[in-house]
Amino acid sequence: MAAALVVLGLIVLVVAGVDVVWTVLAAGSGAGPLTARLSTVAWRVALALGRREGGSRHALLAVFGMVIVVGMLVSWVVVASGAWLLIASAYDGAVRVAESGEPADLMQRAAFVGVNLFTLGSSDVVGGDGLWQFLPTAIAASGVIALTLGIGYIVPVASAVAERRQLAQYVLSLGPTPERVLTNAWTGSDFGALGQHLVALMPMVHLAGEHQLTYPAVAYFHSGREEASSSLSIVVLDDAVSLLRHGVAAGVRPDPATVEAMARTTDAFLDTVGTEALAGGVEPLPPPDLGPLRAAGIPTVCDADFHAAMAGDAQRRRQLAGLLAHDGWTGGAWERRRRSLAD
Repeated sequence: MAAALVVLGLIVLVVAGVDVVWTVLAAGSGAGPLTARLSTVAWRVALALGRREGGSRHALLAVFGMVIVVGMLVSWVVVASGAWLLIASAYDGAVRVAESGEPADLMQRAAFVGVNLFTLGSSDVVGGDGLWQFLPTAIAASGVIALTLGIGYIVPVASAVAERRQLAQYVLSLGPTPERVLTNAWTGSDFGALGQHLVALMPMVHLAGEHQLTYPAVAYFHSGREEASSSLSIVVLDDAVSLLRHGVAAGVRPDPATVEAMARTTDAFLDTVGTEALAGGVEPLPPPDLGPLRAAGIPTVCDADFHAAMAGDAQRRRQLAGLLAHDGWTGGAWERRRRSLAD
């Protein structure tokens, strides 16, 4: 029984260690198995609690992003503490009371694990004889590694979230809706410097996708402010590009190489963040509107050609809807936002 507890504790430590290293150091591989499952469950609970008539309680969702990141760190500490407690409880002589030399009870062993895990040390309860005297050192070493990696993980996550908000603000500066992005850029004969803005946005969108793959916790940081929402900005940007590709007359479109490159960039982002899995059972977003473009004097294709081209992008638009739903925005909320911002 004693040996079994030691083996079980070591197995739990290895599993926790793999999860920490996978999440923090294995760039591009997503979160570790334990972290991924706990984060997914927590976010589903947040979305369920945040649903109400008229949309989501965005303030609640915004808080849950921070809760999930802190919860990741706490879960690593709790699992490591439990593993070391199993090992420390395997033998009566593994942990002793320093003053009397008697075996420590369960509470004393738990306190022994806790103070050593946080490298505080204890003079009241000490490791036993033989190899057990190295137990405090082993516990402290694992604590230092886990806490250092965990705290080091928070800094780049915060930076990635800030860069996503920068992307959202950039898109908003071009226009709050897809149609306004084009009408704002229209000079009467062409779209001016819009192509240059698309070129500048490409690396930002690529980076947003890679950040989410490297730091999966980024996906759970929700912005209650629509203008700072990266998911909404991606949809605005992609719809604007769809209007350029399928709605605007060929003679006045920006450089096709730039427009198509931007479309492929969005495709890469959607694939990187895994929206294919999010799109199951989600209705595609409705197509953007050609009416504001025509009102601004922008030459467009006929409605039949536009809707036929957009119908071919149904799966892509389903992925965009999945992206919004995962971030707490429903298709109805997206339409309300477009109408309110257009007004």
